[in-house]
Amino acid sequence: MKEYMSAEELAEYLGVNMETVKGFFPPPPSFKLGEFVKFKRSDVDRWVDEVNNEQAEQNMIKAETMKKQSQEKMRDKNFEEAKKLITDSIFLYAKDPDSHFIYGYILARNETWKEAEFELRKGLKMNPKADWRDEAKYQITLCQKAQGTFFAEEH
Repeated sequence: MKEYMSAEELAEYLGVNMETVKGFFPPPPSFKLGEFVKFKRSDVDRWVDEVNNEQAEQNMIKAETMKKQSQEKMRDKNFEEAKKLITDSIFLYAKDPDSHFIYGYILARNETWKEAEFELRKGLKMNPKADWRDEAKYQITLCQKAQGTFFAEEH
């Protein structure tokens, strides 16, 4: 494929239609070559990366807000609403160990033991030094006891 593209070639390269290309904001970098607008592939690739990073940051901010709202719902003992908020938060930003801990805790409250243990362990694996680690380990023990998979360590 060519290094320099027309708007039509840009649309094909990105897999979108021309109306979408015309509506890009911010638009991809371009330059005029005579009367023609051209797009350099490497500039377009860099622009796509920047747009992706910006969207990821926006998702992270939304996820953080949802996580805080979930914690408020938990304090009010509204676990169903807390669960919905925290799953939406994880959908937007799955790399947050705190969200996995909260989700695991809610699942344990709902006695969904296997899934709770999985989420609690995921949170611990992502951040083994979290300030909630002792609570997570306690909840994992409860999950294991409920599932009949807990075996006390011998000293």
